Amino acid sequence: MTGPAEAFRRNFDLYNRPQEVAHWASLSDLQPPEAAILSLLGGRLSKSDMLDVGVGGGRSTRHFAPRVKSYLGGDLTPSMVDACRRGFPNLAFEVCDASKPLPYSDGSFDFVLFSYNGLDYLDSSGRATALREFWRVLRPGGYLAFSSHNLNFFPALRRRRRPAWAFHPRRLAGGIQRWLRFVIHNRHVRSSPAVTEATVFEGQLGWKAPTFYIRPDRQLALLQEQGWEEIRLFPNEGGTVPAIARDARTIPDPWVYYLCRKPSKLTTAAE
Repeated sequence: MTGPAEAFRRNFDLYNRPQEVAHWASLSDLQPPEAAILSLLGGRLSKSDMLDVGVGGGRSTRHFAPRVKSYLGGDLTPSMVDACRRGFPNLAFEVCDASKPLPYSDGSFDFVLFSYNGLDYLDSSGRATALREFWRVLRPGGYLAFSSHNLNFFPALRRRRRPAWAFHPRRLAGGIQRWLRFVIHNRHVRSSPAVTEATVFEGQLGWKAPTFYIRPDRQLALLQEQGWEEIRLFPNEGGTVPAIARDARTIPDPWVYYLCRKPSKLTTAAE
């Protein structure tokens, strides 16, 4: 993991700002992988207690809450939670820090969602804690869905940031300046296949918000090590069709959705 953990802690203040809350509250559409997951889970949702983590302004709430048995939305930023409470006064929302032990009993939920790459605004340690906690609060047989930025995409992102030729001097200078800032902020990122995780500064929020990138094959291996079953990968630009797990190494999309299941029967070391 590259980049200081302190940079990730700044994300709380950045995403708690009124302009960010207003932006996220204005979003309403599901991404194609989210719609595919909603369809795939189908009738199971009507019997499911759901925890929607990183709910932001309630984008996912309007689609999932009507389909589940019970719904609880959570977000790290109090301003986002307040916006959800105003927008959905009949539903429950709480401040929820996924990088710390969650205040819920073991086996409280049947479905946990952490959408739109919210997991990527935690550092490596926080991500590991979140995945352990999601496992703990899920009942056996429960499902977890989340998305994460794809480190395979970084070379394409770098190419997109290169300045385009412009006859207007100010426009050309602005493009060069943005390119140089991208290069400087990401000089630590290596595109070698041996590098599986990195902190990337994409430029949003004045270059202050770090984003965690991980290769899909690495994330798949971590989920398998933890014991998750039925792992499906949905490339965000591929949309509704899961990728074959063996292709995880070469998925090029900017981010990937992961859907996985906690085993119905858990074994112990004694067994």
